[in-house]
Amino acid sequence: MPTITRLTIKGHTYYYAVQSRRINGKPRLTMQKYLGSADDIVSAVDLHRTPGEPQKIRVFTLGGVAAAWAMSQRLRVAEIIDQHLAKRDQGLSIGQYPALAAINRCTAPKSKRSFAEWYASTSLARLCPVPTQLLTR
Repeated sequence: MPTITRLTIKGHTYYYAVQSRRINGKPRLTMQKYLGSADDIVSAVDLHRTPGEPQKIRVFTLGGVAAAWAMSQRLRVAEIIDQHLAKRDQGLSIGQYPALAAINRCTAPKSKRSFAEWYASTSLARLCPVPTQLLTR
């Protein structure tokens, strides 16, 4: 278990977290980590100041969407639809749109108008990257 040790160097006090253990019957330092001065430690644990606060946070739904996506992949929904309906190589395939729409209906039913906005707020945008312009019709 680490302990905090004070060390004075040229009149300044610094703190270290140290851990020791017996090696060949003698106590030896096995870990030493510099913590800083008392002011550094106080500012690091100051609850009012958060220097590592993220500048941007993106929240999106994951669980239900990821499970429905995995199931549609396992059932090969888009592939089976695409086998029976031919389309030129541009944008979404004919099978991809109904697969994405089915996931939407399973997790958080939205209208066709708000489908692209819903898609962008879920993990589906990472699992199945599609430009959102193709989902607004």
